[in-house]
Amino acid sequence: MPADPHLRAPDARLLGALALLAVVPSFCGGIGAHDMFTAPVEYRLDLMTLEADGFPTRVTPHEMAPHLSRDARRVMLPAHGWALGENAATQLVRAADDLTAYLCTWRRPHGARVVVRRRALSGGELPRVDRTRVCVP
Repeated sequence: MPADPHLRAPDARLLGALALLAVVPSFCGGIGAHDMFTAPVEYRLDLMTLEADGFPTRVTPHEMAPHLSRDARRVMLPAHGWALGENAATQLVRAADDLTAYLCTWRRPHGARVVVRRRALSGGELPRVDRTRVCVP
């Protein structure tokens, strides 16, 4: 069967641009990034209220579940133990101040504390986030 004379091979510049679009984002971080698969992260969430006597009372993410959105439950419920997910860990780090504020409103304690711990599966702890808030009665 003879080749169609009106068809031509794709331009090499176009192929190069498409290859860059596929490869470069994988080295820049985020979803689909190279380090997403080579440096996985585990995270753990510790929630506490500080009562009048000064002793902390642990609050489990499961106790908060009825008050959380579906997406928040996906991130927070596995975090009672060590859970896998760099993006989820990042979301919890960003939400730590909001979580202390929510604990103050929900439980009405004297204080609230949120600790997000992270570690790389390849070994080594990552910086943890520790937020404490004095709740105004």
